Amino acid sequence: MYLSILELGDKVAAEALSIDPASLYSAFEQVRDGRKRKGKRYPLPLLLTLLLLGKLAGETTVNGIVDWIKERQGWLRCQLNWPKRFPTNSTYSEALARCDAKPIVTVIASVLLKAGTETGRDAHPGGHGWQNRTRNAQTRERRTAVGASALPL
Repeated sequence: MYLSILELGDKVAAEALSIDPASLYSAFEQVRDGRKRKGKRYPLPLLLTLLLLGKLAGETTVNGIVDWIKERQGWLRCQLNWPKRFPTNSTYSEALARCDAKPIVTVIASVLLKAGTETGRDAHPGGHGWQNRTRNAQTRERRTAVGASALPL
């Protein structure tokens, strides 16, 4: 089956997850920071939260994520209650190089599973979750939902 761009947009919107950036930050607080005390200008949960939000928005590189963050600084500051500047490319790379990937993957999986459960994704096609998603897909805007407000794309 061939999908037009509009049909593909409806399909993606129907599958959008709702993730609150502040709860994402809280979840990443479980991950042990492998950096030395001297190298901790930015907290690891902030770095991981920003990386995951950029990745969920479709960015594929650290450079792309940093650009995405720059374009949405005001919104991200409000969502994460962050008063300072945001990190540069090398900060993310250095922090990731000194962290164990397994706890990060575990936290990401639990956050995505929780978001999927809250949106009714785990319901089978005969359940109400599936019916609501199908009905909402026809009227939903093409956007990625994060928390109560739309993620500015």
